Amino acid sequence: MKKIIFKTKSFNSNYISKNSGNNYKDKNIMFFYISLLTLAILICLGGCYYIYYNYYSNDIKDIYVNNITYDNGTVNITFNELKDDVLCSVVEKDVQIDINNKSIWNKIKNNKCSADIDKGNSYKIYLKYKNKLLNFKYEGKILDVELYTKKCYLALKDSCVVKYKVTSILSKNINLKANNSNVLINNNKITGLKPGKSIISLSGYNSKEQIKVVVTDLISKIPKEYDYNRDYLTCNMFSYNEEKLLDEILEYRINEKGYKTRAGVVEAVRFLTLEFPYRISYFSENGRLSNENKVDGEGRYYHKGLYLTDSKFDNISYSLEGPNPWGCPIYSKPSKGMRKNGLDCSGFTTWALFNGGFDPGDLGAHSGGENSNDLNGIGEERVLTKELSMSNKIKAGDLLGEVTVSEGHSAIVIGVDEKNYYVAESLWIEPLGLNVNTYKKSELYKHFETVNLMDSYYKKDGNYTAMWY
Repeated sequence: MKKIIFKTKSFNSNYISKNSGNNYKDKNIMFFYISLLTLAILICLGGCYYIYYNYYSNDIKDIYVNNITYDNGTVNITFNELKDDVLCSVVEKDVQIDINNKSIWNKIKNNKCSADIDKGNSYKIYLKYKNKLLNFKYEGKILDVELYTKKCYLALKDSCVVKYKVTSILSKNINLKANNSNVLINNNKITGLKPGKSIISLSGYNSKEQIKVVVTDLISKIPKEYDYNRDYLTCNMFSYNEEKLLDEILEYRINEKGYKTRAGVVEAVRFLTLEFPYRISYFSENGRLSNENKVDGEGRYYHKGLYLTDSKFDNISYSLEGPNPWGCPIYSKPSKGMRKNGLDCSGFTTWALFNGGFDPGDLGAHSGGENSNDLNGIGEERVLTKELSMSNKIKAGDLLGEVTVSEGHSAIVIGVDEKNYYVAESLWIEPLGLNVNTYKKSELYKHFETVNLMDSYYKKDGNYTAMWY
């Protein structure tokens, strides 16, 4: 049998070495590209994660509160857009936030965070994502509005501005809504359109506070300049209820400025001369309570409120020719004839002081000398010189006196501007009755001899304004 032999190529070590080097090179190139691709994928994933994670980690200006409601101890805060895996916490102001305390963190559901709180307390609000606090914080009182304007008494076409302070997540502005058409609301200004009462509610809040508005034609919108053409008050022009309302408005105005302060006295004068629509007649008094004759309500009225109806007769302790209210005829002994009852100069001054919260006594006008029964004895009385008239020492609420006229004269400064003093005084000469007269600063000393600087008497200025507008 013939032997079969299989022939093969002889082993060539050089060939193997040459081709094996190329194989290794190809593998290295492939490994390099695979590694580069892997690194790119990792960088992409890391970047996306970084962007996603830090969307809720930086100072997010796009997160804000859309709405907030409060019901039976639970506050519901609705944000514009938050993912459901964001957590929220509402804690009291003085409580230190604990990021790891699971009991204080609540899940966001449909962009809404709910928590149990006490209405009116101060709270901090936190948001957390993946165990990291977001830079969104709120500190303040939830759903709290501190309303400074509780009432408005308005003449027709007059306005009041609602003053308030909001400490809430909501908008810093409130919306006002009236229950009728007696008033017009423009932003925070309420204007009276027709007589009647209105209730103003604060919409957008759960606050139960309301503003009571009374629009009435019993008072006038305060003018910038005094109107000398105003009519004199006549007998029985007002009913009991109207008198009561006017007394209520007067008291409110004084309290708003500060009872027992300089501003309170000034407000009493401004009300009677500028806001009350009629001029009070001058009446030469039949006496006063501080004198031996003990006469009350005849040329003077040393009581709270306005003397407009016989409902005030119970206040009149001593009567000579009366009683009869302002505007009604009564016999004046000094004038020796029938006159409309009203106020003389010192009667007006003491009425203003008494209604503003002070009790100097039913004193007479400045008559010079040390007389405890005269108004020159209160405050710091100074001789009125041109230099003092031109200084800034005289303020609204200071008293002016004149002693050369018969039995003296008393008046009250109710306004001061750059050039003038505005003085309220009841005159027995033209213009008759209670007026507001303008005197140049440079000439005040020509009309009055003394000034009572009243800082030591009033002690407090209250909500003082040099002018009424």
